[in-house]
Amino acid sequence: PVLVPSPPPPSQSSSPSKPAAPHLFELRLMPCLPPSTFPLVKLAPDRNAVRTVQHAQPVAGPRETAAQQQQHLSKEREQEAALLPTPTYNTSVVADCCALLHAALLQCALQANPKLADGLLLLKVWARQHGLSAAQTADGLDGHMLAMLMVHLAERGKLSSSMTPLQMLRAALHALSDPVAGLPKGIAMTPQPPEQLFGIVHAAAHTLLAPFSPVSSSHHGSTQTSAAAADALAHAACDGLPPSSAAPNLATFRKQASSSGAGVFIDPSGHCNLAAHMGRASLAAVAAAAKTTLALLDAPADADEAVAAAFLTPTSHTSSADYVWAVAVAHASAGSMTSHREQQPGRNAPRGEDDAGASGLCGDRNAWRDAEAAVESLARAALTDRATWVHAVRQPLQAAPVEHLQLGLLRPRAPGAVLLEARLDPTQALRLVDVGPAADDTKAAAKFRAFWGEASELRRFQDGKINEAVVWPAAQGARHTIPDRGLE
Repeated sequence: PVLVPSPPPPSQSSSPSKPAAPHLFELRLMPCLPPSTFPLVKLAPDRNAVRTVQHAQPVAGPRETAAQQQQHLSKEREQEAALLPTPTYNTSVVADCCALLHAALLQCALQANPKLADGLLLLKVWARQHGLSAAQTADGLDGHMLAMLMVHLAERGKLSSSMTPLQMLRAALHALSDPVAGLPKGIAMTPQPPEQLFGIVHAAAHTLLAPFSPVSSSHHGSTQTSAAAADALAHAACDGLPPSSAAPNLATFRKQASSSGAGVFIDPSGHCNLAAHMGRASLAAVAAAAKTTLALLDAPADADEAVAAAFLTPTSHTSSADYVWAVAVAHASAGSMTSHREQQPGRNAPRGEDDAGASGLCGDRNAWRDAEAAVESLARAALTDRATWVHAVRQPLQAAPVEHLQLGLLRPRAPGAVLLEARLDPTQALRLVDVGPAADDTKAAAKFRAFWGEASELRRFQDGKINEAVVWPAAQGARHTIPDRGLE
């Protein structure tokens, strides 16, 4: 959460012809929790941290036998196993706990290579100009993630002080697009034990605390104060960090990400996934834009035009989509999303339409995020191999009014519709028949019929095969409407 207070507007001018001056500045207050607040081991991506309120169980008495105690433990483990993991919620909590640590890692990297700041600034400009910034789509590249990517590349020796900002950008774009060792595959920064991370935070404490350090006339007193403040900051950032051996391994993050389509970018603590907010479609959009920019910069027909296209011309991945739909959805309450969000023990039940916003926060993610994911999943299943890329634009959340802060309510900027974009395969986009599973595959055929309903029929093809199929009769001049009809 981020609190954005601003000073009261200045008093109206005495002259009616002069409009009131706008706010001069805003403050962005980001609370940072120490890692000792919650046990990070219990916030792994395969653990559940969202439970219903349980009545307290009576404490076992001294007469309880060892067998009865073991039975109670076994029952608790079974209840834990019955709960689905909550990776989105867990990651948001871990990110707040690791914010100070990440800031210290960035400061140490900037102290070792001051040119890193220019490369990072250029990378942020590139992301914003290509419509990939988290300020434009909620599952985009946020500035914090890009900063940690530059830190990762510097640690691996991919960036040096002799490189220009443009060369640093090339290295970052390669990491964003490399399907073997880059973000599409999953990135893990070098794991470091808590003792080493404590030293990193302590070394960067002077820079982090400089804006808040009071001016003292006594050099000896200020030195002691700075040392005490550095110790306090290092303890706040690192106390409670489990050892590296207790952190989830990269395979655990990748397994969870494969089921949800999220990205994987693990920080040095081994507990925080910096790319958990990115989906499969947004990762593909970032990789495609990075490849295009690299090709443009590597062999430009005109250097000035290449730089203008890469950094000076605002674009959007929506502009490269072949089809764009606005899909109307019902009010995204927890009760309206039961078809997509699996009902499971341990999650709070919806409490009615009056507090739908609050009930939408009772699962792993907000109800409107479930609505966007449901639209994207259904569209991908309907378009099948007609589409090479399907993306439901994640709308940024608007600031909550003061009266809603206690409930934690956040709303999308334009609720009620999901913007869906797709890029189609030109060889498959306008075909007249969608061929389904074979008739003898009863389970797959039943699933195909359940999805398409009355549109599905059993057909014999020229090669003798009998398959489920959906036929889209259309004249030659109207075949471009087949994707629209498929989504209807």
